[in-house]
Amino acid sequence: MTKLDRTTYKYIESEIRHYHHTLKEYKNRRQEILYDRNGAEAVGGGSNLPSSPTERYAIRLVEDRRISRLRTTVDAIETMLESCDKEHKDFVQLYFFAKPQTKTFDGIACELNVSRRTLFRMRDEIVYSVAKLMGEW
Repeated sequence: MTKLDRTTYKYIESEIRHYHHTLKEYKNRRQEILYDRNGAEAVGGGSNLPSSPTERYAIRLVEDRRISRLRTTVDAIETMLESCDKEHKDFVQLYFFAKPQTKTFDGIACELNVSRRTLFRMRDEIVYSVAKLMGEW
């Protein structure tokens, strides 16, 4: 297997770190599309376009690139979280999700009762797992 290049690795790490913000942005964007009455009317009108508002909203949700990217990111991180064990979940909470980040790698290793090297392996497994699910690797 090939390794992720450094910029992609950092990008995936950043996406995991900002998961909660991305999830909120995804939900907000979805609501914008679903409840934007003016935009929905602008989509219809042609003879080959669906006349039902529900169909128009579905088309807008599918065609919106931003929401598609957000959904891919959220789905990848949620799938990773569902599939990993408790130790990995605890690491994700302490390393990626803790705001503000108060613990160093040594502090996290001590709390989880593992070595620093094990934490580096966990981080790599998590990042590579999300990268694969996002189609980046």
